[in-house]
Amino acid sequence: MNFNHTNRAISMRNKTINKYLALFLFTFLLIISSIIFSRTPKIIDGSYITKISRQYPIIFLIRHGERYDRSQNKCLSAHEGITVNGANNAKEYGKVFNNMFPSYGLYSTDTLRTVQTATFFSGGRTPIIPKMSTCDDDTINNILKISQKNKVTVIFTHNHCLSKIARKMNGWRLKPDYLETLVLHRDNANLILDGVLIPHNLLH
Repeated sequence: MNFNHTNRAISMRNKTINKYLALFLFTFLLIISSIIFSRTPKIIDGSYITKISRQYPIIFLIRHGERYDRSQNKCLSAHEGITVNGANNAKEYGKVFNNMFPSYGLYSTDTLRTVQTATFFSGGRTPIIPKMSTCDDDTINNILKISQKNKVTVIFTHNHCLSKIARKMNGWRLKPDYLETLVLHRDNANLILDGVLIPHNLLH
């Protein structure tokens, strides 16, 4: 009888341990999932952008087009610039964007690849190269200053700059492809990161 009582006690203890282990595992997985989800950029589309732009001044930070020195595709001009493919993709993206936003301030960093991309995107305009950096520790304040004069601001920049901004503002892990775009809006003196626009989602 004592033997059976001992077995029942052991069985109940094992069930209790298993229950708490299952609860611990569930909680652990929930925490990990929450962390992964919170670090995943929010993907937005054209309708979302239109809604934001009706309420706030909006900023688009766009990675340059395909660079020649990291591609086997045909070069547009100089080695440090973009490919013909990159120029065509920028032009295609720009046609749709320009229909949505006919007027905007156009800026880029001082590299050939960003200037070329901005020019093809805008249908031939020459971007302004601001004196202040859009890729240093004061980037957010600089973007606020650059965008003050515009209802819509477009800045062509680099993948590491976009990654840095996404991480600093929202804790997102972002590895942007060519022409991927961070969308932000200005709310008085505050800059709000809304999400990531993938050109394909705007084109189709």
